[in-house]
Amino acid sequence: MIDFKKEDVRIIKTRRALFKAMQELLKYQTYAYLKVYDICHEAYVSRSAFYSHFKDKYDILEQWLTELLCLIKDDISNVSYEQREVCIIGYLQNYCKIIENLINQAPPEQIRTIINVLNGVFLDKSYTEIKASFISAGIIGSFYQVKRRSVEAYVKVISECLFYLSGEAQN
Repeated sequence: MIDFKKEDVRIIKTRRALFKAMQELLKYQTYAYLKVYDICHEAYVSRSAFYSHFKDKYDILEQWLTELLCLIKDDISNVSYEQREVCIIGYLQNYCKIIENLINQAPPEQIRTIINVLNGVFLDKSYTEIKASFISAGIIGSFYQVKRRSVEAYVKVISECLFYLSGEAQN
């Protein structure tokens, strides 16, 4: 998460604009075809400003995913165990198209980054590292299985899996 006390407001605003621009672009195109120019153009930020914050498009993706992970972790830590899956499903619904565009034609290192970020969401006292990895890989893998169906079908499948696994975690 951004520490607002230590960073200049201009830096925070620029990073937010770049994150938001990338997020908006990923709703309509795959990450493989996304260019730094596109992100800068959408954010109304110069390329030099982009490169003063990020090394490349892979770096902005990793930092955006990390920010998102912190947000999700904060949200799920404030809800009861029973509501955790509902909260995660809500995020999956909101970011479904973006995740689909991230993994569509993605190189293996990008898939690994996404799975590692998802692992961070699930790793806690109720999920072991193996179970967290299984869930994360299952979420990504399920996109390949249901991407020809509706978002609702995808969310239903993931909901059922999380419900089953959460029952297992409590036992």
